[in-house]
Amino acid sequence: ATSRERPLPGGDVDADHKRRAALAQRFELPLETIERLWSLCGSRVEAICDEAAKCDNADWRTPLSGTWLPRGFARWVIEHEWVSRLDDLVERRLMLLYEPQLGEACLRELAVLLVAAGKLSAEAIDDEVNRTSARLAEHFDKRVLAQSSAT
Repeated sequence: ATSRERPLPGGDVDADHKRRAALAQRFELPLETIERLWSLCGSRVEAICDEAAKCDNADWRTPLSGTWLPRGFARWVIEHEWVSRLDDLVERRLMLLYEPQLGEACLRELAVLLVAAGKLSAEAIDDEVNRTSARLAEHFDKRVLAQSSAT
């Protein structure tokens, strides 16, 4: 059969949208969050969210400061995607480089998650946040929003 007679894999846009909407409802996340997670990891999003929910029932859905990204997803990526540095996590694994509201508070939260996973020492948080902010500015002209005095 030709592709005129059968849909190509991933070509059923309505079915894909329905699947993502069902995942948003199941995991009690905004559809936009599921859509963005889907763009990062495709159909693996369901298994990843399942695992994140089991590991961290309390706040896995809570977004990191100034982002759409659930804390539990970031934790899963740190534990399963060979992350060793904050800049790698922000630039390549989570693609937060493109997040307009990326701020210092988010970088600090991610650094704390790296500490919890044994990938960074607590004493290195400030240096890692500063180094990542400087790298984003120098290499990508990305300005990280300063942490407000209220946080």
